[in-house]
Amino acid sequence: MDEINIYIATTGKGPGRQHIAGTFLIEFIVSGKPITTELGSKGTYVYSDSSTAQRVTVNLLTRAVSILPQMMRRYIHDPPERVKVWIDEQASSPFINRWYETWAHNGYMKSTGQAIENAMQWEDLNGAISKSGMQYDYSTIHHSYTNVMHEEVSRILSENSKKSPDTGKGG
Repeated sequence: MDEINIYIATTGKGPGRQHIAGTFLIEFIVSGKPITTELGSKGTYVYSDSSTAQRVTVNLLTRAVSILPQMMRRYIHDPPERVKVWIDEQASSPFINRWYETWAHNGYMKSTGQAIENAMQWEDLNGAISKSGMQYDYSTIHHSYTNVMHEEVSRILSENSKKSPDTGKGG
């Protein structure tokens, strides 16, 4: 059976708002050989002058999951039931603990009764995941693309910070 991995990296440092960049890479393992999307290509990265690692991660994962069907038609012959998602640790709690599923069930409300701050983003992600028909497993363990992806998001952050220090841009 073929495999699908989604890798997400950000420049996020902690939970607060910050200048931040992030990117994703989709890897298909077909007949034991990896095929990947192009790192840093249009639509695979995000830059913002005021966002959080969690928001950027949700945005990137939604984009990745949304394009999976068209990419799978091109590369995958025997679709897997599960997709492995590799994310940076600072944004991992809602994924590892699957809080987003509970939030969806509870109308995007926390257990305290407060609305989830970026509920529309989580709703978009849940919709994309549901539409894909696959299960998603999450990990924060470093992987073979960790270093190159962090170099890429650092470059994106640096370039965009110089161009437009007061406005967020997305690829």
